[in-house]
Amino acid sequence: MKRGIAVASILIVLSFTGCTGLSKKGNTSKDLKAQVVKLQEENRAYAKSLDKLVVDLKKAKLNVKRVQSTYKKLMAQKVKEVEELKLKLSKAELKTRRVQNTYKKLMAQKVKEVEELKLKLSKAELKTRRVQNTYKKLMAQKVKEVEALKAKLKK
Repeated sequence: MKRGIAVASILIVLSFTGCTGLSKKGNTSKDLKAQVVKLQEENRAYAKSLDKLVVDLKKAKLNVKRVQSTYKKLMAQKVKEVEELKLKLSKAELKTRRVQNTYKKLMAQKVKEVEELKLKLSKAELKTRRVQNTYKKLMAQKVKEVEALKAKLKK
């Protein structure tokens, strides 16, 4: 951006001295100044939007990491509960069939919850990739626009 400002400043000085062919119709120093100011404002606007996209991407990554961490903790907790139920089941083998059936039902329920959490975790990871790809595309587009503005500013 500094280079673009320097080039624009040089063009303005040269147009005052008449050393360029820019002082043709519609290329007065005021017009050139206005063009430079306009391009600088557009450049700043694109830079701000690019910065905002970077911040949004970082926030999205943090949120996804939190969700994944939560699912992993819940999954670990459910696995631990399953292990505890298996232990209780082995102890309960001495007791009646009724107690054993209750523990089997509870254990099956906990195993099902673990499977559901695994599914949610995989969905969260898939969503992460989609969000990251969207932000990457937007950032690439903004970078191209900023480069185009820089090219205009250099001309």
